[in-house]
Amino acid sequence: MKKTLHAISAKAAMVALVAGASWSMASPASAIGSCDADTLFNGFNNAYLINGNYYRDHIGGSTMDYGWTGAFDIQVAEDAYERTGSATHKNLVYTLCTTFLQMFPPGYTWDGWNDDVAWIGIALARGAYLTADANLLNQARTSCFDMVWTRGWDTQYNGGGIWEVQPNMATPGQQISKAPLSNNTMVKLACLIYMSNHDQWYLDRATQIYSWSRSHLFNTSTGQVYPWIDRNNVVDTNPGDADVLQPGHVRRCRQLPVPDHRKRPVL
Repeated sequence: MKKTLHAISAKAAMVALVAGASWSMASPASAIGSCDADTLFNGFNNAYLINGNYYRDHIGGSTMDYGWTGAFDIQVAEDAYERTGSATHKNLVYTLCTTFLQMFPPGYTWDGWNDDVAWIGIALARGAYLTADANLLNQARTSCFDMVWTRGWDTQYNGGGIWEVQPNMATPGQQISKAPLSNNTMVKLACLIYMSNHDQWYLDRATQIYSWSRSHLFNTSTGQVYPWIDRNNVVDTNPGDADVLQPGHVRRCRQLPVPDHRKRPVL
């Protein structure tokens, strides 16, 4: 379920700007501070938030932004809550996640793009971690990570890795490959799940996927992340649409100290 870039480019730019501001730390060298982040997030909500329940897909409409782009929207609110610790922002995160599940319900097996499902899982797993909601964690696990792992992890080709789009669900002539977008998102999702439930199996899967991705899609000499590898072990070495490979991500997810407003029980 890939949406056309021209349909999401303007909103994506707004999401990136707001998310960047949410993560910014005020400093003498920084042009963006906490007040600017508040202004940007409030502006984003004024433009897209419908009745405090969901983000719409375009200004002037009322249809919920669904799928992976809707998951990106939710992560803007999650960024905001991590920055502020505001009870209002925490409630918004919970409402956005639960409304998303109600209006765009699992299962997602019909969507052959594994990164689509992983992005949804990341939004839900972050929501579970921030609000301590067991249902959000369950959906991130079963409907997203577990499903993609079961169908997507393949050892027949390339010695492992997760398909970007499932071969049996690709359109005629479509490239069949394994990409950072489908593998590194799953690493992040497994880490987030582990941070909530401390289930070693998820940390092991994060390490497994990361190790494969690093050995097949990452140039350790130059730092380049390769866009994909196909079934014939042909690697695209041209700069392209590759998710950032974060060398320390698995290590950091083992259990980081967190601010008081994010300390929560193991689910």
